[in-house]
Amino acid sequence: MNARSLRILALSATFALVACGGGGQSDAAGGGAAAPAPGGGAPAPGPSPAPSPAPSPAPAPAPAPAPAPAPAPPSEEVVRGAALYMRNCASCHGSDPETGTQGIYKGVTPAALQSAYGRVDVMNLFTGALSARDTQDLAAFIAYRVGLN
Repeated sequence: MNARSLRILALSATFALVACGGGGQSDAAGGGAAAPAPGGGAPAPGPSPAPSPAPSPAPAPAPAPAPAPAPAPPSEEVVRGAALYMRNCASCHGSDPETGTQGIYKGVTPAALQSAYGRVDVMNLFTGALSARDTQDLAAFIAYRVGLN
């Protein structure tokens, strides 16, 4: 190959590099520029890095559990029963039938209380002292406190 052929080859390679975005300024007028030797010179540019993916949106927070419904306000019967309990029962059974002692049962009914008045010596005085309505109110309060209502 003669010098002219080499120059044409070098120019062709330069144009090819410039057309694809590679290469840089070269001595296109001649001056003996040759194609770069493999492994020498500047490295060929690699592909552009892919844009990083957009960050994933944060997962939506789990909905909070619904709050427990507020307990129903006590009925008048329960309020009257609470007063009766504090006056007549709390000294032996404790101030709260839910945590009280001496046989406060969850299945208390007016009939069960009437039976206890006759069966338990200390409670005998309630047979005449408490009316049927008082006994019903007392049973309603105890059931309310031990979670039956």
